[in-house]
Amino acid sequence: MFVLVIRTYELHRHTGFGVRMISGIFLLKVVAGCVNLLVYNRIYSESDMSFYHWYSLVDLQLLSTDPTGFFQEWLLNWGDLSHHLNIFKPGNAVYWTDLGRQFHVKFMTLCNILSFGHLYVNVIFFNFFFFLGQLLLYKAFYTKYREDKWLLLFTVFAIPTVLFWCSSINKDGWVMAALGIILYSANSLKEKRKSAMPGLVLGLFFLFIVRYFYFMLIVPVLLFWFIIEYFRLKPLLAYTIFTALSMVLFFSIGLLFPQFNPMQIIAHKQAEFLTLQGGSNMYLPVLDFTLKSYFQAIPYALDHVFFQPHPGIYNKWVIYLAMLGTWTETLLIIWLFLKIKKYRLSDPFLWGPVFFVLIIYVVIGLTVPNIGAIVRYKSEFTALLIPALVVLSDAKLPAKWERQLESWIK
Repeated sequence: MFVLVIRTYELHRHTGFGVRMISGIFLLKVVAGCVNLLVYNRIYSESDMSFYHWYSLVDLQLLSTDPTGFFQEWLLNWGDLSHHLNIFKPGNAVYWTDLGRQFHVKFMTLCNILSFGHLYVNVIFFNFFFFLGQLLLYKAFYTKYREDKWLLLFTVFAIPTVLFWCSSINKDGWVMAALGIILYSANSLKEKRKSAMPGLVLGLFFLFIVRYFYFMLIVPVLLFWFIIEYFRLKPLLAYTIFTALSMVLFFSIGLLFPQFNPMQIIAHKQAEFLTLQGGSNMYLPVLDFTLKSYFQAIPYALDHVFFQPHPGIYNKWVIYLAMLGTWTETLLIIWLFLKIKKYRLSDPFLWGPVFFVLIIYVVIGLTVPNIGAIVRYKSEFTALLIPALVVLSDAKLPAKWERQLESWIK
């Protein structure tokens, strides 16, 4: 059915590929989502996916006894919003984090109605919407760098960690979809297409719902991107200054406005994760709202994000797969950084995602002490960082490979 939607609405337009190729990418995501579900069901007795499914089935029990009450609960109950409007207050973080979970469970409930509770069928519904946002992410790059379509297609969709995690029934796929909508709409707006404004607002609102914390980080980066474009600033220098100023504000603004303390927000988020017990937890210094605690934790954060797990520490095949993915991506990122071309330095469209993702990586490292969770939370941002670095480095497939690939899809 969804393949028919792709064909009918010509979603393959402005991709450089035909409908069969784009439909095949969607089907690949569905297969990856099913594999993810199978792996988790075999290895773990409990997981976020099984919890969401169980919680949704419990909600559905009300449908047969009180349909009106069910739909009121399903559509209208989003918690006590009026008492949690201040998103900068650390005490409200639990509510806004839970809001993303509520959205995810409510969508799972809709899928369970349509699939009669079959979780593997739900993978199809989830992945269609994940795919739409991911396709917009690809189009955002492709419309500017058409000659790199094969590398962009692979780095947006087919990096193993991205394919595995952003096709699973978790919130990571929603984050990926929101990022795709935001980047595509922001770039269209920059090109003076006013019709893109609703898309940008929708993408930001959607990101706010599913992971409000990422919304707080992306808004200043977007605003600065538009400033760079408007005043024609040198993007690399401008983003470097912006990042340095952001760090100064991060560590000092709480002294001026105690009710808005980013250090406290990050520390509270870390505390939430430290209370959870996982099979691959790592040591992470506790953040205590002081500059010293952050300086102590940052080296561990960078190590966890880019180099963990270290060889020989964990004797599990899933950990070895995580290690292979992490180290391969880290080496690729380093190699692409070293290959950046001078004539690409003036492109703000590319540097915005690079700086944004590097900031996100550090925040993930500071707040998440679990290897599996880090690999998963990084995945949607890896699909934003590596395509940008591919274009910045002007990486190319060998001409022979491109001709062969083109011959296969004809």
